[in-house]
Amino acid sequence: WANTELHCGEFCHAVYGLSFNGKPGPKVSVWRDDCRVNPWGPAQAGTWDESRNGWCPGSVEPGVFLDVTDMVKEGNNNMQIDMWVFDEGTQKYHRFTDISGYDKEDLAK
Repeated sequence: WANTELHCGEFCHAVYGLSFNGKPGPKVSVWRDDCRVNPWGPAQAGTWDESRNGWCPGSVEPGVFLDVTDMVKEGNNNMQIDMWVFDEGTQKYHRFTDISGYDKEDLAK
């Protein structure tokens, strides 16, 4: 993410959308805006107090658990994950692609 147009890396506020067998499923955000509340507080240096996508320095992340039982069928299933990222410039979420990252030598696929 650091080499893409938004240059936001872990500071991108992302929303992940799941689809199963062509049907939209849940949307999940793991954005943390409570990073400033941790046991070490201001005794540590760096950007520990800034909000992040999915984690905070010094935190234990529980992960996200979703029951998708009703969205799958017996046998083979197809799952798709889409991602939207909040753009500070437009104040809107935009579907994330890494197309612009290719010309910046971002090797993410």
